[in-house]
Amino acid sequence: MTMKRWILLGLLLSISSVSFANELRRAHCPSLRDIQRTPGEYGWKSTHPGWSGQFFSPTNAKGASTHISTFLEARWIALNNLPTSPGYIQCDYLGNIADEMIRFTQLGDRAAYWPTSQNWLPRQNTSFPSVQAACQGDPESCVFMVDAENVEN
Repeated sequence: MTMKRWILLGLLLSISSVSFANELRRAHCPSLRDIQRTPGEYGWKSTHPGWSGQFFSPTNAKGASTHISTFLEARWIALNNLPTSPGYIQCDYLGNIADEMIRFTQLGDRAAYWPTSQNWLPRQNTSFPSVQAACQGDPESCVFMVDAENVEN
């Protein structure tokens, strides 16, 4: 191969790797400092874009907590049982009132891909969707990749 062809091949590979890098973006659950109770409603909001939160337990959509006290777990859930299926992320937090759990879920059609970080552990459910992974610790350590075309900011 001539030197010009090697240079051309190198340029094409670098362009394709840059475009691939732009297609996926690192993301994580909202940090505790980014979450606020929505005044006058039962909902929660995050300054971390792309998330929607609400009370999840003990009674769905109702609770008295005024702030988040602890991050519990992030879960990646496959959209179907195919091995290459994308999924979505759920992030669970404890409120400041005992036994109240707040769940944040990705908004829109942001595909999240199987998390490759060592912090994520596979988990099999007995019911659909059976393919999952879970991550505990803190929100910033539970990194996953999302489709950048559908991500705000």
